Amino acid sequence: MATESSLHRAPPSVHPEREAAFDFMRTITFPLWMPWLAEMPTAVAKTLWIWVWAGGVFFVIGSVAKVYMAVKTAIRTAMPDGLQFAVTTAGQFPALDANALQEYTQVLESLGFRNETDYTVTAKTGKTFPGFARLFIHPHDHCYAEINQLFPPKPRLVPMRFMILSELGEDMALSSTDRIPDGITYMLRDARSFWTSHPQAAPAEVFRAHLERRRQIALKRGLREPTETSVETYFTRNAERTNRRKQRVDRMNIALGLLEAAFFSIKPKYEWMGEN
Repeated sequence: MATESSLHRAPPSVHPEREAAFDFMRTITFPLWMPWLAEMPTAVAKTLWIWVWAGGVFFVIGSVAKVYMAVKTAIRTAMPDGLQFAVTTAGQFPALDANALQEYTQVLESLGFRNETDYTVTAKTGKTFPGFARLFIHPHDHCYAEINQLFPPKPRLVPMRFMILSELGEDMALSSTDRIPDGITYMLRDARSFWTSHPQAAPAEVFRAHLERRRQIALKRGLREPTETSVETYFTRNAERTNRRKQRVDRMNIALGLLEAAFFSIKPKYEWMGEN
C-alpha cells in the first residue's frame, strides 16, 4: 500500500547532472535566497536562478572590461604627446650627477663624439618627468650619443646613464645603452626600434658593440649604413618613435602586456631585434 510520502515523491530526473548543477548553484548562493523564493516550484526557481547567475556573470565581465579600459586609458593618457625639446643647462638641475656627466662627456669626446647641445623634454599632454640630456654626434660614424638622467619624485633615484643611437633608414633605428632594461620598456617595444643593453660595460665597449651590430643589421636587411646626422633629425625621429609607442598601446591587449612586463622583470632580455 502506498504511503503519503511515496505518493508525493517527485519522478526521477531525466537529467540528473543538471539537477546536481542546479543544487550546487543554489547551495553556494544560499545567502541570497529568500524564504518565499525557497518555496517556489523547482522549475520556476531554476529559471530565476539561471537569470541571477547570468546577470552575475555579465556584471563580472562588465566590471573587468571597465577596469581593463580604465588601465589602458590611464597608460595611454600618461604617455607624452607633442614632445617639445628645449635647450637647458646642467645648473638648472640640483640633483644632477655632475661627476658622472663630466666623466661620460670626457670619454665620449675621446671616442670622437662632438658635444652638440644640452636639452630637456616637455610635452603638450601626458606625463614627463624633469630630465636632463646632453646630445653628441659622431661626424665619422654618423651616430648619436646621449647622456641622460631623469628626476622622478623622491625617494626613487634614477642614475645617470648613456646610450648610442643610429638611424638605419626605413624608419628603423638601433640604440645601445648601459642602462638596465625594464619590463615596461619591453612591453612598449617598437618592431622598428632595435636595442641592446650592456649594464656595467664601459662606453668604449658599448660603442664597439653598437657599430658591429649596426653593420650586421644593415647587411642582413639590405640597408645602407647612416651617412647623415643632425640635432633636428634626432628630435624629429624621437617624437615619431614616441607616437608609434602610443599606437602600439592602442592596439595592445594591456592585460597580456602587463603580464609580459612582469615575466620580463623575472627573466630580463638584453636585446630586442624586432622579432615580433
